[in-house]
Amino acid sequence: SQIDQFFNVYILPKPIIVHLLDKSTKYITKAGKIQIHTKIIIYDVLFVPDFRLNLLSVNKIIAKNNILIHFDAAKCRTSF
Repeated sequence: SQIDQFFNVYILPKPIIVHLLDKSTKYITKAGKIQIHTKIIIYDVLFVPDFRLNLLSVNKIIAKNNILIHFDAAKCRTSF
């Protein structure tokens, strides 16, 4: 992920340890918000330096944005 995708970035009071699939360990010190749609903002997103993928918590998206997400074999649909 890239820090320029974030806004309202803040320093975590205590670092969070994240274990990645490549068996490396990262100490996360920053978090913030990311807007993924005009109506969807994800809060408390951890910034993982040098990690090339973005992972999303569907539960966080649903809880903070009051939306419905439906998955089937072919697609994902959202309702606001």
